[in-house]
Amino acid sequence: MGQLQHRIADLNQQYYSPSYFSTTCICPKGYSPIAALNRTYALSKANGKAEAIIEAEKLDLPDNHFYFTLLGELYKGIDNKKAKQNLEKALAFAKTQTDKQTIQKKIDKL
Repeated sequence: MGQLQHRIADLNQQYYSPSYFSTTCICPKGYSPIAALNRTYALSKANGKAEAIIEAEKLDLPDNHFYFTLLGELYKGIDNKKAKQNLEKALAFAKTQTDKQTIQKKIDKL
C-alpha cells in the first residue's frame, strides 16, 4: 500500500471512529444539528445502524423533524414500531408540504 493509501485509511479510521464522532458531534456549543445528523447517517453506513442509533439519541433534538426522520430510518428493519413512532413525530414537526409528503410515504412503506 502506498503512502497516499495509508493516509486515506488513517483518515477513514479517524473520522469514522466512535471517539471522533462523540467529540465532534456532541459538542456543548457551536455545532450544527444538521452536520451532526449527517455524521450520524455516515456512521450508520460505516459502522451499522445500531451504533448510529446510540449516537443519534445522544443528540436529543426534540423539535427537529430531520432528527426524527433519521431515527425512523435507522430503526427501520430493527424495530419498525419505533421507526413508525419516530416518523410520526417527524411528520408532526415538518414545516413544508413536501417534507410532510416525503415522511408520510416513509410511514406508508413500513
